[in-house]
Amino acid sequence: AALAKNAILTTLNLGHNSIGDWGGRAIGTALETNATLTTLDLGSNGIGEGGLAIGVALEKNSTVNTLDLSCNNIGDEGGRAIATALKKSATLIKLILRGNHFSQSTWRHLAYAVVSSPQSIKLGSDCDKWEGFLKEAHLSLAHGSAPVMRFPLFVCGYSSVGKTTLSYSLEGKPVPANLPAHTHGVETRTIS
Repeated sequence: AALAKNAILTTLNLGHNSIGDWGGRAIGTALETNATLTTLDLGSNGIGEGGLAIGVALEKNSTVNTLDLSCNNIGDEGGRAIATALKKSATLIKLILRGNHFSQSTWRHLAYAVVSSPQSIKLGSDCDKWEGFLKEAHLSLAHGSAPVMRFPLFVCGYSSVGKTTLSYSLEGKPVPANLPAHTHGVETRTIS
């Protein structure tokens, strides 16, 4: 209840506090009305099904721009709620979801949500699962399967191969055959 009424706090780090499902649901309820919090770290809390409440709250929240939900075993229902919120969020620009063991279907929903989001979003995720879905979503939207005004291009922070492949593909250039296996770095840009 205190977080819902808070008018001062802009950053809250509750990472590694074992708040569980109940805590996740309480945070979700508070986020629906909180108008000051911009950064929230909930990593490694065992939130599980409480992720659904957080996803639903993100649809209504207009201030959170950075959210860490890593290693919470949120599950597919919560992941899909987050995907729905991403399609509508005009404020969320950084979201960390690695370690949540989503199904391929949920990763695909998240990828399509991010590329159709009104914001360019930096996403921390399980890159080996993620990059293929991002490319699929970008290319599908680019070829008219769904309307889109612009493409937010972002990277999960571990591999530049997917970023480079996607960038070249969207710009209609041939993909270089000599791409490095992995480099570290994050790049975000918008391709109109």
